[in-house]
Amino acid sequence: LPLARRRASERQAREQAWRSHRADERTSKSTAAHPPASERQGTDARASEARGEMGKIVLVLVTPSPPDLRTENGQRKVATWLTGKKISFREVDAIDQVDVRKELCGISGVNGNYPQVFISDGASETTYVGGYDEIESLIELNDLDPELLAKNPDLKTFDMVFAECKAE
Repeated sequence: LPLARRRASERQAREQAWRSHRADERTSKSTAAHPPASERQGTDARASEARGEMGKIVLVLVTPSPPDLRTENGQRKVATWLTGKKISFREVDAIDQVDVRKELCGISGVNGNYPQVFISDGASETTYVGGYDEIESLIELNDLDPELLAKNPDLKTFDMVFAECKAE
């Protein structure tokens, strides 16, 4: 019995050391490769602001310290999809911008789940689009046959939903 306890204790210590090492590794990679979310914007959003354009913009509510790899990857993929499709967007840091987070979570009805994607007209109307899974579904629907989309007007694709957010 004492030998089994000692082995279990050693295993727990190894697992804790490994988790701590992975957390340190992720923190050093993310801070070196990516500025804080409060300082990041899609390049198209910065260009639109510089030109003084007030079109619709996508807001992406993110957390700077994702609780798991799925959340971290989801945040990264959403930003990559938006950038790749030339969609103007701004990341909103859920930690640094608490008032904005509360407002956006009030709109979505979702707390503590990131990323969350919204479309804002910049003045009064902000619409919740969805989280990672919903954005992924919209991307997949882009590949649907146009005839099928015509027969099902309730189906929306990524390009349809974000059409007014394209950077020029």
